[in-house]
Amino acid sequence: MIRIRYGVVLAAMTLAACSNFAPYETATPNIGPGFQPRATAQELVTAAGGNPADAPVSVCYSRLASTPQQVAAVAASDCRKGETAVLVDQGVDLTACTVLVPMRATFRCAAH
Repeated sequence: MIRIRYGVVLAAMTLAACSNFAPYETATPNIGPGFQPRATAQELVTAAGGNPADAPVSVCYSRLASTPQQVAAVAASDCRKGETAVLVDQGVDLTACTVLVPMRATFRCAAH
């Protein structure tokens, strides 16, 4: 009985130690035909003759632990001065995000 209790406590401590629910920036997926990964968003913008800083920004977050303002603030940190983050897309993405933080929001930076 004591071993089970210690096992449960150890499992709970391990889960708590590796569970960070804060929103974080991730790679913006660019999936081609057959769901094969292609170039990164920055590489696509550069290849089209644009500035890599104009590439979209993706943020992984948990709806239970993050507010929309926190998610937008993470994205806005990549925008240039005088620009704000504008939501383009969001949804569940277990490829770019973790199981505990499964939502991905993609933003573009736009002038005020």
